[in-house]
Amino acid sequence: MSLEIWCSGLTSSNHLPNSTSNNMSTITIPKTHRAVTTVTEPKGYKIITKPLPVPADDEILVNVRAASLNRTDRKGLYIFNRAKDGNFVGNDFAGDVVHLGKGAVGKGVKLGDAVAGFVMAHRDPANSGFQECVKVLVFPKGNISYQQAAPFGIALSTTVQAVHHRLELPTPWAPAKEAFPILIWGCSTAVGIYAIKLAKLSGFLVAMNQDNSVLMLCSTISGVDPTFPEDFAKLSNWYRKAPAYLSELNVIPIKVWENGLDGGPDALEYLKTGKASAQKIVLNVS
Repeated sequence: MSLEIWCSGLTSSNHLPNSTSNNMSTITIPKTHRAVTTVTEPKGYKIITKPLPVPADDEILVNVRAASLNRTDRKGLYIFNRAKDGNFVGNDFAGDVVHLGKGAVGKGVKLGDAVAGFVMAHRDPANSGFQECVKVLVFPKGNISYQQAAPFGIALSTTVQAVHHRLELPTPWAPAKEAFPILIWGCSTAVGIYAIKLAKLSGFLVAMNQDNSVLMLCSTISGVDPTFPEDFAKLSNWYRKAPAYLSELNVIPIKVWENGLDGGPDALEYLKTGKASAQKIVLNVS
């Protein structure tokens, strides 16, 4: 099962692999698509063709336009004992709605909408972010590009859970009445960068710990597991209100990796080196 999705409000176009129509209302959905999968040799990843995921009645099918890398895309393989042949990777994505389940009609998105969100690749072998189509649950609109929207999923949701759900601190739509200090430790990470921006939007005085180059970025910005029902409900409620703030949360520098989905294995190797600091690696998938 997927966790959450919100719309980026773009004018979308038909980029579905092997599709035969340019009309989103009559699009022909192919039976197969490409995805990044794990192999033991040589780099641990390769591109394969596999069947499309089949959405349930309360899910939608999204043609992925951009996918963002997270450290869990690599480390999760070992944490969940999935570093072997035939497992799929990737969580964060942005793309276009190409199919609505019966229960998803009238829930905030329609065929052709541009959307973003994340899936839990280790939970469903048919569904991962580093593939051309994903199935997800539904929710509301903002106004940013596919590449800018792709990184929001895991990092922003983790930040929301930590700052607003676990610590129960004020939110952007109900900010602190009196500013008080908060220390953000490790602000070169995506979670740290989002934490800084959310804290500023929520009325905090932000103190940061990082080297000078990252502090310059952070100063500019300053101007869980989904099987827990309470986490899902809280995130769903948060993302219903979030679209009004998505433009302001568009603060992480993006590095678009060359060669699209085919560049996924090399991008994951780059992530392994630890060089991706204060930035998000994004693949243009389709």
